[in-house]
Amino acid sequence: MDYRKKLVNKNAYIITSLSKEFLTKEEGDRIDTVAQFAEKYSLARGTVQSAIKFLSDVNAIKIDRRGHLGSYISKIDHIKLLQVSDINFIVGVMPLPYTKSYEGLATGLYNSDLASKFSINLAYMRGAINRLESLMQDRYDFAVMSKLAAEHFIAEGYQIEVLINFGRDSYVGNHAMVFHDSSLKTIEKKMKIGIDITSRDQELITKKIVRDMDVDLINIPYNSLKAKLQSGEIDAAVITLDEAKSNGMNYSTELVDGILDNHKNTEAVIVVKKDKKEISKILEKYIDQESVLNFQKKVIDNEIIPNY
Repeated sequence: MDYRKKLVNKNAYIITSLSKEFLTKEEGDRIDTVAQFAEKYSLARGTVQSAIKFLSDVNAIKIDRRGHLGSYISKIDHIKLLQVSDINFIVGVMPLPYTKSYEGLATGLYNSDLASKFSINLAYMRGAINRLESLMQDRYDFAVMSKLAAEHFIAEGYQIEVLINFGRDSYVGNHAMVFHDSSLKTIEKKMKIGIDITSRDQELITKKIVRDMDVDLINIPYNSLKAKLQSGEIDAAVITLDEAKSNGMNYSTELVDGILDNHKNTEAVIVVKKDKKEISKILEKYIDQESVLNFQKKVIDNEIIPNY
């Protein structure tokens, strides 16, 4: 049923608003009174009552009124509430799927209950800061990044929260410092070090390793670091361990392990804006962490073809 076609009268605003509000509720939850909703949205009580009746008529929600004890939700259909609300589809953004881990993560999300029940689209964007800014501009409903980057952004004051954590090694296996000179394992004076300021993980790890050292930081897009290393335009750079190994490059994990002992850079998380409670509720309800990780593992082990 196209519920939006019914929202052509003066009740459209309150019906949409209440739908979003109820998306954060579950059966058994208490809701505000009609008078409280009327005051909150600056509308007449009759308008609010009509909106609640509409949602009840389309079986999106049923209310159990218990007199002085208040009103409680006795039945709720989140899918219908989403259809009635102004949320037509859910869009997420994650890193470019250039590794098996990222391909597996995308595959898991596309095969989640979320994708089976709602229209979901995934966009792919390089750089955690770019994904974050797009999230804050409401271009996307959620973003995938590392726990390390997410916690750093939260500390900077961004109004986001970590909603789902997929655990260790779900993002990348680890990072390593890679050297152009195959005989080196440490950073030396006057070295040219590649850094991508849009990749918060890579930037944070690099700056911690070379802190107070006499080196030149050269801003280079992450996907160009390997080529610049191989050509000798830079002397060293932090990249993922999987990439270093697969390209037969000279690397050291000790430099990274010495500053990161919590593996937050390896953990994939889903972040949302704090004020998007209805989106948070939907994602928490319909994205199963174990299921996503199971799909990711099958992609990594070449048991299934990536599907995203």
